[in-house]
Amino acid sequence: MKWGGLFLAIVLLTGCNSGNAFTKINKSQSFLATVNIKDTSLTFIDENYHAFAKWDISEPFTGALLLADKDTILLYGKEMEKVQVYSLSAGKLINSWEIGKGIVNMQLLRDGKSIVAVNQSNHSIYF
Repeated sequence: MKWGGLFLAIVLLTGCNSGNAFTKINKSQSFLATVNIKDTSLTFIDENYHAFAKWDISEPFTGALLLADKDTILLYGKEMEKVQVYSLSAGKLINSWEIGKGIVNMQLLRDGKSIVAVNQSNHSIYF
């Protein structure tokens, strides 16, 4: 019984430590990412059209934007208060930006550094 309690404690602690870590994506790897709106997930597909990772995100995102560094991906959605910033190589959330509800599209501008966000709720554009 003593060992059973120890095993249970280890399993619980391991589960608590995992947090929101996802499969790490090497930024030098070629991939296609699909935004799965219905089940709020991202699926990563390799050059041979095989899914090699799936990130289940618990937010109602409707779009994603990969930044020029090929490691940072932004997730946004009309019903989300924040834009979520993920590192592909770390496989985790690294930041979030308070922007308010209503974001329906984001684009990286030609300079590779500036981002434009369209807010449908208040009919505005953010840079």
